[in-house]
Amino acid sequence: IISTPTKMELSNIAQISAGWSHGCAVSKNNILYTWGRNSFGRLGHIKSFYINDVDISLSNHKVTEHKDEFLVKMACCSHTSTFAVTIYDHLFSCGWNKNGENGIGGQKSTRYMKRVISDLYNEESNLKQPKKIEKIYGGAATFIMIDENGYAYASGTNENNVIGLGKDCENSLT
Repeated sequence: IISTPTKMELSNIAQISAGWSHGCAVSKNNILYTWGRNSFGRLGHIKSFYINDVDISLSNHKVTEHKDEFLVKMACCSHTSTFAVTIYDHLFSCGWNKNGENGIGGQKSTRYMKRVISDLYNEESNLKQPKKIEKIYGGAATFIMIDENGYAYASGTNENNVIGLGKDCENSLT
């Protein structure tokens, strides 16, 4: 048992989060780092369980004309997933998606970061994410975010009304 916090091998960190058996941090240079147990792809990389940077561009098509489109401004861990919001407010997730908590539909898990909700290539898609994401939170089989207008969005299990969708809804995939 560690009774005193131990200094991590991280520096220049702007934000940090902890999941069930993994963690993530965003540096002041907008780089996402993850570490811990890698089962279900929750780290977004397959390098090891040590602290490593996450390359969001690995499995994502170019979406904008900006060369810095995958720089991260905030991140959070849930039970078995990791979520990241880029400086252009694009939301990505990786990890276990058993209850739809990653907001990517019916896939069971994703090893690399995958774009959540919006399909920017499909102009007719009604699954558009908010223009500006203010806060993100992960829980056990759930994910919640708040937009610039104070609206909350949730995905994942709704057992016991965990994500607040009422008693008639079990899960939300987006």
